[in-house]
Amino acid sequence: MKTHNARSATAHVGTLVVLGLAGACLAATPKVSGSQVIYADYDPNNTLGIGHAGGPRISRNGNAWSGYRSAAGFTTDANTYSLDSVEALLFMHAGDTTDFVESLYSDSGGVPGVSLGRLSGPETITKGNYFFTATGLTLAPDTTYWVVIEPDLSGPSQWSDLWWWVPPTRVAGVGSDAPLSPDNVWEPWYPSGDTASYTLVVYATAIPEPSSLALSSLDAVGLLGLKRHPGRGSGD
Repeated sequence: MKTHNARSATAHVGTLVVLGLAGACLAATPKVSGSQVIYADYDPNNTLGIGHAGGPRISRNGNAWSGYRSAAGFTTDANTYSLDSVEALLFMHAGDTTDFVESLYSDSGGVPGVSLGRLSGPETITKGNYFFTATGLTLAPDTTYWVVIEPDLSGPSQWSDLWWWVPPTRVAGVGSDAPLSPDNVWEPWYPSGDTASYTLVVYATAIPEPSSLALSSLDAVGLLGLKRHPGRGSGD
């Protein structure tokens, strides 16, 4: 059953947790060669036990809108990454795929902050695992980000409902929702309560630190020197 918990926006958001990422259990292929899984709260190849959903929705009565936008958070490790894509288990219950937009947001005290850029999704969503690709988005070390799916208020639909499935093992504090006010303004985010997390896998490519690049260059120069001067005799 699809639910939204309208708790106060001041509710505490728990510490984000990155689940163990055994690469063998996450066989879904990233969109970019060299990508690696840096966060996952479910296995896209095994969705047994996933039977609960929250997620964004929108309805319109004349010029007045009502609805929700939803978000899933993740925290990076000590490396810098280029975001390649994210994957989520979704079901278009009503409406059209174009009624929703997907973006990467910064963190602001445990809820989404500001948009850092749009993600490109599939032309059609029915039910299944879907990729949303990124271009030019860098993930800083030890930083929390949010993947946000929200209704496009400029769309023509009278009612759209996108179910974002919740993983069997829920991660407290990494899901968030925000309602739309009667005057068509988004209310503050609040933790999503019993739907405490949404299915999310994040694929990214590590960006080497400048010092690592410098060391690699020195190693290359050293190898070149060895090739030019192979082992010399004692008389050299």
